[in-house]
Amino acid sequence: MNMVYQACSQDVYDPQDPFKKSMTYVLTNVASQTATHGYDYYSSSPWPDSHAYAHGACSGSISNSDCATCMGVAFSKVMDFCAYKRGGQIQFQDCRIRYESYPFVN
Repeated sequence: MNMVYQACSQDVYDPQDPFKKSMTYVLTNVASQTATHGYDYYSSSPWPDSHAYAHGACSGSISNSDCATCMGVAFSKVMDFCAYKRGGQIQFQDCRIRYESYPFVN
């Protein structure tokens, strides 16, 4: 997979911050649901103490299986590249994933 774009927020969070739980929740949700929900899926965390938001999308030209695989790789990469950041995004040729601490529209 060819990475097209990668960016991380400059804002950081402490490893004990409740944001970590929210971020992991939305990214896991997006990575697992995008392929089966029209290749375009948004998620928000249910916890009021530390909101997180995420979006995943796949190209319509790939199979559900390839979308799921691409989203899984994007999930892993954004978790690695943007560790302890309050926002980040990774884009491959066929999929992208983004998370933030605020609501956004892609």
